Amino acid sequence: MVEGSMNKTIENHRKAGRISTALALAGWYEDSPAREGEFTDQFAESCRDKVVIDCGAHYGYYSAIAVAAGAKRVHAFEPNVEITGDILHGAFDKYVNVILHHYALSYHEGRINLIARPESPRCLAATEEIAMNFHGPDQKWDRATVVQSFRCVPLDQVITEKVDVIKCDTEGGEGVIFHGAQRILAEDRPKIFLELHNIPKEQRDELQRLLRVFGYPADFSDFDGFLKRCVLEYDGADH
Repeated sequence: MVEGSMNKTIENHRKAGRISTALALAGWYEDSPAREGEFTDQFAESCRDKVVIDCGAHYGYYSAIAVAAGAKRVHAFEPNVEITGDILHGAFDKYVNVILHHYALSYHEGRINLIARPESPRCLAATEEIAMNFHGPDQKWDRATVVQSFRCVPLDQVITEKVDVIKCDTEGGEGVIFHGAQRILAEDRPKIFLELHNIPKEQRDELQRLLRVFGYPADFSDFDGFLKRCVLEYDGADH
């Protein structure tokens, strides 16, 4: 892929992200092409007067929905500021209830290697397998990837206030993120909006086990190998 077309792809994504975030902040998220059906609608309905964690904030679309819905506070986590940083700050710097965290989340404090796909570097992935197959088996993409190192911390270490809602869409990083949020799961029992992308089966099974231990009825048995969205609420049952 030539540099010019790649830059055009990046700019197209940036433009779409800026528009979607602006629409969401104005309360018009339903008019955005980024809307993801009932998943997005339920998220909007769950944020009023709540403390919301947005893991994988990207351009801030879901953070903007939370703000417009009346969230008490929003913590937006997005390490890929090379692509998203100016849009995030341009959208949220005037909102004192939005805190931007420009680093990754994991189960430990240190560094983590994430994969960027040069044909569409708007997205980071937790593993090369996920990066290579992100668009599904029938898509024809340049499969070259580059590794970027980011600072990472556990969510339990960063957030000290009670958490009501967690939205997590991190291209395969969901397992390590929730391993680093076990105190929050145990004490706060937040409502979880989870999007899985092509996560390997062993990681998917481990994430399901972890969530069930903490009282969430996670069931990823119908995962089609590419994409699954689900909304999970604590029910305290033995899963």
